Amino acid sequence: MKFNWRGRDEAGKEVSGLREANDKFELAREMRGEGITLVLAEPAANPKQRGQSWLAFHFSFNKVKTKDKITLATSLGSMISAGLSLARALNVLGRQANGRRFREVVTNLEERIKGGESFSNALGAWPDVFPPVFMAMVAAGEESGNLPGALEIVSQQMTKNYELRRKIRGAMIYGADLAFARGNIF
Repeated sequence: MKFNWRGRDEAGKEVSGLREANDKFELAREMRGEGITLVLAEPAANPKQRGQSWLAFHFSFNKVKTKDKITLATSLGSMISAGLSLARALNVLGRQANGRRFREVVTNLEERIKGGESFSNALGAWPDVFPPVFMAMVAAGEESGNLPGALEIVSQQMTKNYELRRKIRGAMIYGADLAFARGNIF
């Protein structure tokens, strides 16, 4: 079986690839023998599968929710304003994180901050999770020395976008239900 994997080498650098192994445990043993600590291993998509429905289904449950990103921005801003270091605040949030993927992201951010990276650069390692505007606002907050203020602005903007999407989705569902009830569909 082939696995997409991600791990850390002995220097702490993130590495990834595709490798054949009987199971995740064998893969972890092989990687450990090469000095790599396995962080994530997922079965690679079978090219014989028709379409990517399984893959899309899998990743829809493996996503970081918008609410979690809003909570991250809001809580980080509050904790930093209260005097906690960024690394300590991320540690607290990582322990309280709901989803496995969100916990993985927050833990990785904490490790990168402890390693001396800027917060905006650490966010850049997760382009599939954090939108460019999130990273740009954090970078501006770091440069200006007002990271809590930048995080609050990000949180407010993401909340407005989230609420708007919810309202639009609700209106679309209501319209479809109404049309169906009146017999206008099919």
